[in-house]
Amino acid sequence: MSEIEKKHHEEIGFPSCDINGFKWGSNERYVGGSKRSDLEKKITADMVNHPPHYKDASGIECIEVTSKMQFCGGNCFKYLYRAGKKGSTIEDLKKAAWYAEQAWQMEEITDIRLLDKIIKIAEFRGGNISDAMEYIFEDMWADAKRAIECEIQRLENMDVD
Repeated sequence: MSEIEKKHHEEIGFPSCDINGFKWGSNERYVGGSKRSDLEKKITADMVNHPPHYKDASGIECIEVTSKMQFCGGNCFKYLYRAGKKGSTIEDLKKAAWYAEQAWQMEEITDIRLLDKIIKIAEFRGGNISDAMEYIFEDMWADAKRAIECEIQRLENMDVD
């Protein structure tokens, strides 16, 4: 807020109010009438910096792989990685398949230095998802897309979301 805006608010007696735990007219965040605890700050920071849907039993955060990939391939991998952890599994897999197609059309390549990380992450996935991740490493985007589509079909037949 500019100095002019601050002065104007003071002149007109701009009220401060509490909306959804945020005291407007103040730079402090309040929860239930008191400042946020250290635990609440940590939880918020973790959802921003290290959200649980982007970290799994492999111990490798998704961004450790996707930040070293090209755009479409990285997004394909991201949606495979988080499938079932945030929102609809089938929707995430459909997005992954779409990005696999785009990566194939753009002839994207995956950095060979990612092999160990992708293989380790794939070990914690099953069947089609594991296969798709390994195809991604091999730049076999059409095969990755087919593996993803097989998983979508399997889940739809089981009536799973």
